[in-house]
Amino acid sequence: MKQTPAPSGATMSMQINCPHCGFSREIPDEKIPERSEMATCPKCGEKFRFRSLDADDFQLSEAEKPQEQAQEQPQRFYGPDGHLHDRPASGPVPLHEVKAGIPDLLPPFEDLEHYGFFPGMAQTIKRAMLSPRLFFEVMPLKGLARPLVFALLLFEFYLILSLFWNFAGLPALSKLAPGMTMLDTDVGAGQADPLFLFGVLPMMFVVNLFLSTGVLHGVLVLLRAAPRGFEATFRATAYSYAPLILSVLPYGYLVGWLWSLPISIIGCAAIHRTQPWRVVLAVALVAGVVGMLYFTTLQMPHPGAAQ
Repeated sequence: MKQTPAPSGATMSMQINCPHCGFSREIPDEKIPERSEMATCPKCGEKFRFRSLDADDFQLSEAEKPQEQAQEQPQRFYGPDGHLHDRPASGPVPLHEVKAGIPDLLPPFEDLEHYGFFPGMAQTIKRAMLSPRLFFEVMPLKGLARPLVFALLLFEFYLILSLFWNFAGLPALSKLAPGMTMLDTDVGAGQADPLFLFGVLPMMFVVNLFLSTGVLHGVLVLLRAAPRGFEATFRATAYSYAPLILSVLPYGYLVGWLWSLPISIIGCAAIHRTQPWRVVLAVALVAGVVGMLYFTTLQMPHPGAAQ
């Protein structure tokens, strides 16, 4: 632990280093409770003592004790299991509510210098799938590049695994259950061309990602549910592709696509700090319009059809 001096007029900060994994972070003094000695590392989840307080620091006069006790409120803590917990003041450094300033916590995929590529990718997928509310709640807005790369990598992984299962002889869903043609995502032999697989399809995915996010964000703006701008909506949408990792299983892509929907809803609500029902309504409106357009297209007469 190291105290960092501040210039005149600036706030003091403390450099806290995890003795288990070496992760370090500079935290402003005003965000550290006066009587806290223990912290939980956001990277490895281990608890450690980051400073020692003298006994005098805990002594209060009789006149101060009732006032101090009256001001004590339950606080929220980011535990090693990835959830927020209520702990006493002597526990880990708390994450206060947004009004008090929740410290930003980058997704591991955006902090690869500390995590490494594969561990950072795995941790990001795990947090997005299992703790989406907390994952997006503490996420800072640091640009579109990393979320876009994350979503694109998961989409390419999905395409390659779809090609693998197709060549392995896995039957299409439409062959197992008539009427499920729209859920088929087979990558045929013609689509196995490297230029198409790693060029055309990724570009189509990127265009679709920006268009779909733009439509969703527009509806959120109309519902007054997007105070943090387009980037926040884009991040929630891009990281919601984490469940596509399930493409490694037969028909796992279907579970992955279904799982991505609630992650997107929870993510938009958490990162925009808005009511979830507004996001649900926005998604329902977009899905309803898309569904109507799809079924209208199916009903349209095709050229050359029998008169």
